[in-house]
Amino acid sequence: MTAFTSKALLANLAETAVGEIRPDERHLVLTEAVSGYRGLEKQAEELLKEAHHPYRNLKLVLADLRSFALKNLRVILAHEKGPQALWVITDIFFWGFAEKKKEFWSQAGEGLFSVLEKAFEVLEEKAWPTFLPVFEGVFEALCGLPEDRWQAFLESYYSFKRLAEKYLQRSPLPPPSSLLELVRRALILTYRTWLKTPDPAKFFPEVEGYAEIVRPVSHRTLRKYLKSLEKKDSPALEDLLTFPDHLDLIKIFREIPAKLERLSARIDQEDLKLLFLFKMAENPALSL
Repeated sequence: MTAFTSKALLANLAETAVGEIRPDERHLVLTEAVSGYRGLEKQAEELLKEAHHPYRNLKLVLADLRSFALKNLRVILAHEKGPQALWVITDIFFWGFAEKKKEFWSQAGEGLFSVLEKAFEVLEEKAWPTFLPVFEGVFEALCGLPEDRWQAFLESYYSFKRLAEKYLQRSPLPPPSSLLELVRRALILTYRTWLKTPDPAKFFPEVEGYAEIVRPVSHRTLRKYLKSLEKKDSPALEDLLTFPDHLDLIKIFREIPAKLERLSARIDQEDLKLLFLFKMAENPALSL
């Protein structure tokens, strides 16, 4: 195994000399989870030292943690203290959401989603009951994030809907209520955000056939989705997954110009596709 030294630790050691660094004792279980594997214990120790360094570079900490976790998650989760070690990993990622800069929120979200999806993939069926409390805790914590942190998810390629789909594909257990609420909240915030942007149904309402093409992303359609989701009775997760999330809406939007090009050829109206592309450029929800 090649030697590993945390880039974040080297950066901090180069900038400031600090005496003995004592990580949170609850986090030391991460080292236990890789005990017996040559080199991994040292990597875990370095990561924890840097994470608890008084002058830590959180951006590098999160990058190192993501790399370490994804490479070694199978080993970590197979340990008897795997659930506690997974909690440590997710706990440190949540530090990013406590920062004021959006770049940390995006990095924390990327790391968290990557680790959760990987965990779903590698967990053996018999191990799911012991890890479910950790997943529930993470889902609940995500639900409790302020709305501006959630906005960072809607401006990224991370999808709570996709996360829930992978949970259903891999888990032998029913989805916890916190996962349902997570997907439901993400969809509601998605539709509220898109309803603040220009309604594509109003771009060219006089063009025959146009309304039907943009109907899936029209404000009228989004308001129907929103009304359904805001009812007191929460639908089953399988039902929630039939609603389009922000990635689905972007995909639909990006398919519209080609449809408009074919429509223009039929009705002999030029520049419809180009005019719509200009309108798309003005929509902040399509920034991905």
